[in-house]
Amino acid sequence: MPTPSASAEGYGHIPPPFDEMAHYLAAVADVALDVLEHPVDSRLRMFELIDLRADGSWTLRPLQTTPWQWWFDKNDVSESSRAVLSSRFNLTFE
Repeated sequence: MPTPSASAEGYGHIPPPFDEMAHYLAAVADVALDVLEHPVDSRLRMFELIDLRADGSWTLRPLQTTPWQWWFDKNDVSESSRAVLSSRFNLTFE
C-alpha cells in the first residue's frame, strides 16, 4: 500500500492539506461526546435511586433532587419561571 507524501493528491474528494478537515472532525467528535455524555449520565444516575442489598433485594430511595442535568442557561427562562422550577422540582440554577 503506498504511503502518502507531500506531493499526494489526496484521497477521495478531500484534497490536501488535511489540517482543516482534521480540526473539523475533532470538533465534531467533541460535540458528539458531549451529547453522548448526557444520556449515559442520566441512565447511570437512575441507579442512585435504587438501594441494592447483598441478598439481592432492593428498595427505592426517596427522590431528593432531580438527578438529571438540564441543558439550558438560567437566562433562557424568566426569573418567575426559575422560581417555579426551583420550588416544584428542587432545581438550582448556576
